[in-house]
Amino acid sequence: MNTPLFRLLAIRALRLSGASALLGLSLSPLLVRADSATIEPTTWYYSGPSSAVTSGEDGLTFTTKATADYPTSIRHVLTYFTSTTLANSGDSLSVSLTFSGQLNNPTNYAFNFAFYDSGGSQIPENGLGQGSGSSSPFFNYTGYRVGIRAQASTTTQPFELRTRSVANAVLGSTSAHTGETAGGPASSTALTSGASYNITYTITRIDPANLGISISVTGAGLGDNYNGSWTVASTYTTFDTFAITIGGASAFDSITLSDVVITTTAIPEPSTVSVLLGAGGLIAALVFRRRR
Repeated sequence: MNTPLFRLLAIRALRLSGASALLGLSLSPLLVRADSATIEPTTWYYSGPSSAVTSGEDGLTFTTKATADYPTSIRHVLTYFTSTTLANSGDSLSVSLTFSGQLNNPTNYAFNFAFYDSGGSQIPENGLGQGSGSSSPFFNYTGYRVGIRAQASTTTQPFELRTRSVANAVLGSTSAHTGETAGGPASSTALTSGASYNITYTITRIDPANLGISISVTGAGLGDNYNGSWTVASTYTTFDTFAITIGGASAFDSITLSDVVITTTAIPEPSTVSVLLGAGGLIAALVFRRRR
């Protein structure tokens, strides 16, 4: 008996929709899913002596005030993670943490949050601060840092972006960081000594030529929109170091860090997506042919 035309059309439509469903189930998650990894650092290095680092219920505390055995001005706290490259649009690197500090006399952008590329020159212990010329392990570090202003000001923005593009023995040297660009609200709010602040710092690959850099700070008296953002040329895209640098020994007597999480997110390369689409098309063709 001949099959009515409308029935043939209905069967073919079902076959097409079934294959499309198979294709969608096979590929859609892969096309939109980004690979994400999180790191909770357990090893930190301080530019001062190990005796200045203590661990307690509130987190990891670094005594940063000037002492007889560590009178040097510029300080840093840093940790390393597996090297990551922001290769594709949408790739990102982010750190979130809780910060508190015992303020002394902070000036300008007293402390800074940075992602750097060490180029494989990583320190193994505390107490490696100033270094000496090109023999310093920090000499060729590159990357981006955002300074946070701890003082109140009605005319100065609270954030400042700089690029570490000049070789220097001191990790936190201002002269090693160029291209000063302010950001955030028009005025700065003073940070409160001993109060906790939640800070998120992110670098994202926007497109082949540009990076997006952002910072957000919440906590005592800052409200919900205390943040800054910038778009910069994608000069540096590989990172393996997170650092906090403090510009002077008198800025903070101590700082405490807790709940530090570093997150990397990678978007599949366009070539990978093309391969998946090609494979999906082949699957669909085979399904159609087999069902015929």
